[in-house]
Amino acid sequence: EDRTVAIRHARAAIIGDSDDATTLAIAALVIWFDERDPATALDLFDRALALSTSNVTALGNSAFALAWMGKVEIATERAHRAIRLCPFDNTISYMALSVAQIIGNQYEKARESALRAVESNPSFSIPHAILAVALVGAHREDEAKAEARRVVELDPTFTTGNWAVTVGQVPEVFAPIAEALKKAGLS
Repeated sequence: EDRTVAIRHARAAIIGDSDDATTLAIAALVIWFDERDPATALDLFDRALALSTSNVTALGNSAFALAWMGKVEIATERAHRAIRLCPFDNTISYMALSVAQIIGNQYEKARESALRAVESNPSFSIPHAILAVALVGAHREDEAKAEARRVVELDPTFTTGNWAVTVGQVPEVFAPIAEALKKAGLS
């Protein structure tokens, strides 16, 4: 029900010729997450960035979606731009960067980026989950298991399957991440 309402609001926000880059970027992320319509989401991200090339919300949200779609190069570039423009409160940009680095097998860099996401928003479970994945890749299993426990402390309902509903749209991207989560102790 929440997803249906979110999609309805996102679609309402983009009707007509919206010229608010932040609104377009938020609607795009909702449409990508909840409606699973990457073509529309990417178009909206592009519209937002055409209106404002320095919109941190558009850069960060698009970097996050692009990373989960396996588009590592553009995700990395947009995440770095968002971080340069606004070095504070960039949880989503650091998560995007970490996911892109995990996909590129750059686990130590991914760990550093995920740590920055955790520092930016320590009570949000998802940066901890991404950090657990990076730690598994870096062969730091004990630390990964500690992060996995932290994920469950922060969100007792977290499961890899539930997370896959939103970010698991590209199986070849999500499958290795799901396997790393399993190794860290998350089901």
